[in-house]
Amino acid sequence: MQKTMNLDMWTYPPYIHSPQGMELDLCDKIKEEYESELFVAKILDEDSPYVQKQVRQSDCYFLDINDENSKYFTFVQYLMDVNKYYYGFDLTRIEVMQLTRYQEGGHYNWHMDNMGSGAANRKLSFTVNLSHEDEYEGGDLEIMMNSKDPIKLSREKGTMNVFPSFMLHRVTPVTKGTRWSLVGWACGKRFE
Repeated sequence: MQKTMNLDMWTYPPYIHSPQGMELDLCDKIKEEYESELFVAKILDEDSPYVQKQVRQSDCYFLDINDENSKYFTFVQYLMDVNKYYYGFDLTRIEVMQLTRYQEGGHYNWHMDNMGSGAANRKLSFTVNLSHEDEYEGGDLEIMMNSKDPIKLSREKGTMNVFPSFMLHRVTPVTKGTRWSLVGWACGKRFE
């Protein structure tokens, strides 16, 4: 586990990059198993979900952890260890996970994962990269620390990026190929 930059304003690192996300063969199997289930991703608001391609353009499918698909989620204990060691958030559950596909033009503009209806209890966000970094161009996961340049997170296949859900982040437009990821949120009581 590698600790990343630690700025004076932070009492914990803004993100953790870990090679212990998912085995490479499972990255391919999860895409194959659920690709036919994908649907157009929507934006959640207080009333109802809606499609807004200016903000988000991708396809997704939601996966709950169960006995049939648990082989894909061996990283969950590692995620809890990251929280214990680095963040110390009061976590009670893992929200349903999102398999996401970004094709050419696909993107997700700047947002926070703990904003909007039903998302207020998200504390840690994580992304497992399912595509090899050479399979697509653009499609960078970036976080914003301040008003300076955003920080690009790892694109390496099978790796996991973890960051607090209140961090502003985005996926830049894919300009070539297809980017796949598995996204999830560890939740707990509201921050006080």
